Amino acid sequence: MPNVALVPGQLVDVTVALAEIPNATLVPREAVNTGPDGQFATRSRTRPPSMVPVKILFDDSVNDAVLGNLKKGDQVIIDGQLRVIPGAKVSITGAKRQAGPGGKGQMTSGRRASSAPRTLEG
Repeated sequence: MPNVALVPGQLVDVTVALAEIPNATLVPREAVNTGPDGQFATRSRTRPPSMVPVKILFDDSVNDAVLGNLKKGDQVIIDGQLRVIPGAKVSITGAKRQAGPGGKGQMTSGRRASSAPRTLEG
């Protein structure tokens, strides 16, 4: 590749891979909330729904790579999760949607729910 110099004021697009997180659990960004005990995602596959503590490893503004007790196939509430009372019934409305390109994968440097939860893939 030829040696190319930048001219002052010139704009360029650059992508830098900072880190890779192999087998990261991906959840939609809107599934992660902050409470008095830290960050959590509300898992709705269990009856009753439960708040699962998570630690965000990376956020790409669409999905979050998280560390926590979430597994492939778990459904996380993405809308209305702050109105969910642990132990109460949850009404799921809307179409089923999947988390990003996959609930598990590699990420380069989730009283009533008013929307369908997203199911984590692996």
